Amino acid sequence: MLKNPVFQKILNEILWLSLIAIVCIGLLYPIVNLGEYKFLWQTIMFIGIAILYSRWVVFFKEIDYLKNKWVKVFIFLLNFQVIIFTVNRLQEIIPLWETQSLLEFLYHIKRELSLDRTVFFLAYIKNVVLVSGISSCVAIVFLSVRIFSSFFSGNKIRKQEMLNDLK
Repeated sequence: MLKNPVFQKILNEILWLSLIAIVCIGLLYPIVNLGEYKFLWQTIMFIGIAILYSRWVVFFKEIDYLKNKWVKVFIFLLNFQVIIFTVNRLQEIIPLWETQSLLEFLYHIKRELSLDRTVFFLAYIKNVVLVSGISSCVAIVFLSVRIFSSFFSGNKIRKQEMLNDLK
């Protein structure tokens, strides 16, 4: 059963999705442990898109479902909506850092924190959201460029093969 290529591909996808889940849990556990985080789903989406799209960019030719022309067109068109949503969520979250209050990010805080710990957690939330949000935007742009270029790179190869056949 392990030698079945379809099973190996499904197992590979499950492995990558578990990696995304582990990274999300690892990065967001300190925040969620502190209180109920208001932007949990947005931050999970930022991290997930950053990792998944980066994987798609790097392994573009090896992923079978990205070889289909219509899947690439769908993802290319979906990327416009995803980047608008991502930037919109970042614009919603970024102004809250100016208040320097954890209550802007958490519904309730489970325990009292010193000023040093409060500043640390605010910086941690800021770093997680900014790095994952900007990484997801960059990954969306790179994937869109990669998909767009794939439509034209195949034509070059076909033209070269046709020229070789004529000789």
